[in-house]
Amino acid sequence: MKKYFFDIEKKHILTIATMNLIELNETSSLIIKELLKNKTEKEVTQLIYSSLDKEYQISSIYNEIQNDIDILIKDLLTKGIDVSKPELFNIIESDNKFKSVPDLPIVHIIKNCNSLCTICDCWKDNNNNYHPYEILRDIFQELIDKGMSTIMISGGEPLLHPQLEEIIDFLKNQKIEIQLNTNGMLLNKISWLTKKNIEHIIISIDGTDSDSYKKIRGVDFFTKIFSEIKEFKKISPQTKIGIRTIFSKYFLKNYKEFISICKNSKIDSIDFSPLDISSSSFSRTDNNSDNINELKSLLPTLDELQDYISSFTNKDAEIYKYFIKEFNNDYLGWEPKKIIECLNFYKNELSNPDDYQLGEDICLFPYTSLLIDYDGSIKNCFYSNPIGNIYDKKNIDWDTSSAIEELKANNICSKCRGKIFST
Repeated sequence: MKKYFFDIEKKHILTIATMNLIELNETSSLIIKELLKNKTEKEVTQLIYSSLDKEYQISSIYNEIQNDIDILIKDLLTKGIDVSKPELFNIIESDNKFKSVPDLPIVHIIKNCNSLCTICDCWKDNNNNYHPYEILRDIFQELIDKGMSTIMISGGEPLLHPQLEEIIDFLKNQKIEIQLNTNGMLLNKISWLTKKNIEHIIISIDGTDSDSYKKIRGVDFFTKIFSEIKEFKKISPQTKIGIRTIFSKYFLKNYKEFISICKNSKIDSIDFSPLDISSSSFSRTDNNSDNINELKSLLPTLDELQDYISSFTNKDAEIYKYFIKEFNNDYLGWEPKKIIECLNFYKNELSNPDDYQLGEDICLFPYTSLLIDYDGSIKNCFYSNPIGNIYDKKNIDWDTSSAIEELKANNICSKCRGKIFST
């Protein structure tokens, strides 16, 4: 996981977790740049010393440079920044190009799906629309050459991909950590899946009982999915299985019962997704007012939202204490502060959909991730312009800075639910 941005042109280091900015001078920036190339302190000292005019190349100056480098490294360490670990840095070169690959590329390998979700239109595509293994293998290899170590395989429903085993085998042979994002309906129908030692499987489970699950996901699979998970864990106990659920009115009303079911089913963790109400993502082609109103019906009312916000603000409230405990136990992915952000996002979507803006916090998704979409386009995030396409590999522009600037200029980020995920 990348922890820092080092901008050589602007001469600063940005710590991602805290957004703290450390300003550097010309010499410090040069030293850090060379150290992040895996050069030793001695090599960097010699490089700077050799660049001096002959009249300054004396032993006292050499020792002074060496001492300055040592002081800089120790000062950065006191701030928690270790320049001996270049794998922690996203580096922006002087030409303003990102030179390191994002930490977790998300790849939609197929558009088809067997879950008739109200929130997604992938299942409406009956054309067996998927990216062939050979195309994916080539782009994966390029990402691996750029330093990729983890990948999220998603869809549609990736377990429907006819070449999924080849895809998994290639990534495993390359020592790539895999996160497989699935609805889980075919989890035990694919005989080889339990044998692949997949590190993480993330299963989408929306709704907290059979009725609410069917309302959101369009199929009656709530009870079955948990038995599928328990069976899979028996055979492949080393695989971490987490679930991702929409933070809906159903979850808020029945969170204790739902979490209890998850724990009894050997699920390792629960994470959340803010409901995307009005964008054109999830392959939506006709997000008209009726569809938008149907999605809004999955949210609490405005009065309920305000009550929940009050409860999650009150450290003595039962719901606050329950969530903070499970968050601290690493079972729930959101703490109360993040939940309040989501609830306020919902309030704005219900009452002020055209005029509100989210906070000024920087969304990290475009900087630290990458998306390969259903049509093969490569993007910084779900809503950015493409930097290329996997079917035209020679014309991919791996410099993502212009796409990020376009996101900012178009003000797309100001209302994006991704800020709830990635700030």
